[in-house]
Amino acid sequence: MNRTRLLIVICLCAVAGCARLTELVTLGDARNERAAFENYDKLTLGTSSAADVLAVIRTGETELLSQSRSVIASQGQRNKRNVFWVNMVAFDENDLIARRKYLVVVNEALSTAFLEQRTGLGFRGQMVLADDILGKPFANDNARRIAIIRELATKFIQDKEEIAADNEIINVAAMMVNQALNTILVELDASPVLAAKLSEEHGLDFEHISLGKGRVKMVMLADDVAAFSINIGMSSRKF
Repeated sequence: MNRTRLLIVICLCAVAGCARLTELVTLGDARNERAAFENYDKLTLGTSSAADVLAVIRTGETELLSQSRSVIASQGQRNKRNVFWVNMVAFDENDLIARRKYLVVVNEALSTAFLEQRTGLGFRGQMVLADDILGKPFANDNARRIAIIRELATKFIQDKEEIAADNEIINVAAMMVNQALNTILVELDASPVLAAKLSEEHGLDFEHISLGKGRVKMVMLADDVAAFSINIGMSSRKF
């Protein structure tokens, strides 16, 4: 059975290229990872309560749950520990209704066409915009887009700090996302016109400080809700 599986993987590598070799080998390990995406999609900002989040955020008994007064997070990893993910939701402290949600997936076992090891990062996020952004007059749409990205970077770190403590997985995942957001903001501050690309189908290309080339997108789901995605080396179908 193992010999047959190995032969299939080798044949697929020959046809599709070796860049996807590690992904093919570990695909059977990824059921909980897929469930993390499904659980993220089940949660609705402005509607989901803390009880709703607690009911769905974990994909299995092996995931660890972290909780503070206004943030709930679940973290998991594949058996080989080279892929890990964090689902995190932040609430309004008064009514405990979801205001922000994030999904971070890190894959430390990707391979290039030359079998070089590299790390991939995927991020999804949604955020209800603060009143100071909604009510502020901006010079143009690009200035508003940059302000929203800056607000995301600030809120993400604040939310992470509430539950990270000595949690290595959450801290590593948050560090990678924070580096990406800071790099994006540096590029946007240097050339604000690039912010228009955030809402285009391809998004805005950028260079992560340690992971290489990436892409970021931002779309408005409603007048007061923004959605974000960052993709560095991950499947474009997911991010």
